[in-house]
Formats: sequence, C-alpha cells, structure tokens
Amino acid sequence: MPVKNNTEITLEGCRLVFKNFSGEPGPFNIAGDRNFCVILEHDKAEEMFHDGWNIKHLKPREEGDLPQPYIKVKVNYGGKGMPPRVILITEQGKTALTQDELKLADWAVFDNVDLVFRAWNWSQPSGRGGISAYLKAIYLTLQEDPLERKYRDVPDSARGILTMRSDFEPAGVIQASSEILAIERGGGDDRTPF
Repeated sequence: MPVKNNTEITLEGCRLVFKNFSGEPGPFNIAGDRNFCVILEHDKAEEMFHDGWNIKHLKPREEGDLPQPYIKVKVNYGGKGMPPRVILITEQGKTALTQDELKLADWAVFDNVDLVFRAWNWSQPSGRGGISAYLKAIYLTLQEDPLERKYRDVPDSARGILTMRSDFEPAGVIQASSEILAIERGGGDDRTPF
C-alpha cells in the first residue's frame, strides 16, 4: 500500500549514523543539505521497504552478520512546512536547538535518540520517484562524561572577564578583572609576578 504524504513514523531508542546536521558538503552530500541516517530493526526495515520507503543497507562488518538496514532522514529548514523540533536532553533538562546550533549534534555522542519523521512522495518527469523521510522532531539524550557532571555548576563567567594583550612577546598579558598578570619569556621586569 502506498504511503501518503505526511504519514508519520516514530522510532525510539535509535542509533544515528552519517550525521550531517550542519549541512557540510562531502562526497555524499551537497552543501546545505542537512541529514542523518537511522539504523533500523530488520522487521521494521522490511515493512517500510514494502511500503515504498528508500531503505539502504550497510555491509556486514563480520562474516555471517546480516547487512544492517538504514534510512536517510532529511532535516529541512527552508521548505514550506514547519521546521523540525530538535531537543537536546541533558541531566539538567531539555533545550530546543536552533538551526544555527544544530551543527553541535554532528560530533555529540547520544545515550538515546527518539524521533518522528514524515513521508514525502516525490517524482521526476523521467519517471523516477520514491518516498523521502523528513524530520518532524528529534529528542537527543546527550552522553555526559564525569567531568561535565563535576563542573556543571561552575559559572561560565571567564569569557566575560578575560582579555588578551599582545604588546610584548611571546604570550602577552592576561587581564582578569582589575588585576594584570604578565607573562614574558626571560622575565626580569616589574610586570612579571614571579
């Protein structure tokens, strides 16, 4: 049975591969095309394939393994529909990522991913056609390391008070609040506190 436009598929506990939330150009990506791929369970992949979805397979890593099915999901901000909701989940709570912040997801490691995507039937005058998956919403649970947890409550105030002067060699002066610490090779002048 053909899939209708805007039919939604919800997947929970997913694994993402080939992440390109930033839309960087590459051997398999045109500049500006934001997308990622989702590894599918074999039974779900077979069901979707029979419905007309474009299911692809990764080559097996080990002899005797089955090819791993996956689907490419497009992340579209420039179309006619609503932009996708991208929610980053940490132990502190959840944050909606903007289009500009989305590139952070390319390098992040996630403990859990839940998502919803929509079908869109496309066709070309040549007769080619298919179903594309467009992201509606994704919830990305960030894997936090022990040091992130340890320093979570330390205010991020250093950016606002640290400035760098480079009027002497090699490293310059770091100014914190009203005190000036000078670092200079060879030392010997009264600006060096050691």
